[in-house]
Amino acid sequence: MGNMNLNFAAALANTEVKKQDAGRMKVVIHKDQTTLNQQKSVYISRLPVDVTVQQLLFALRKFGPVKLDSITIRRTSRGSSGHFCHAFAEFQSAQHASDAVKPSKFTVGAAQPYISYRN
Repeated sequence: MGNMNLNFAAALANTEVKKQDAGRMKVVIHKDQTTLNQQKSVYISRLPVDVTVQQLLFALRKFGPVKLDSITIRRTSRGSSGHFCHAFAEFQSAQHASDAVKPSKFTVGAAQPYISYRN
């Protein structure tokens, strides 16, 4: 039981409660910087709808090696606003993922995607 309380206390240390309008509360959980520095998976948005796994592998290699079967591309339709494409990838090391999420010139085709850590 004591171990569960410690885990709960650790989770609360990275939690912030914000009061919103009409008395509603919003809980924001901040990831520990150490956890982010160990993360290898990234989320890539603003991709061209016709992007391929090979194009993504080629573009991501500037940051470091990507685990081979780790790239997942998702395409969705947004009604009249067109299509949306994003992907997930896992680097072989946390340092390579860290390099990828730093702001830089990164292109896939004509698009300039946005990369962040995967939640």
